[in-house]
Amino acid sequence: MINFFFIIILSFCFKYSISNEIKPIVIEENCKSCHGKNYLGNDYIKSIKDLDKEEFIKKMKNYKNENDNSVMYRIVKALSIDDIEKIAEIIYD
Repeated sequence: MINFFFIIILSFCFKYSISNEIKPIVIEENCKSCHGKNYLGNDYIKSIKDLDKEEFIKKMKNYKNENDNSVMYRIVKALSIDDIEKIAEIIYD
């Protein structure tokens, strides 16, 4: 009987620990690897902070629709519009 409850609890935990969802906070942290700790860019990559929130969202949507082999397209293609808006909230709010 104890084994039965253990299996039920374990399967419940396993079900909720696996997810194909990309967490916006994880993507946002990855932005810092190229755009810098404070998103201010460098000699090679533009600052995200030069954009306002709406411009950022528009650019991200454009990257998603470009369908080329750019780094930003490859990053953004896996994101939903909701993910993009959540990332914008993290960066700008």
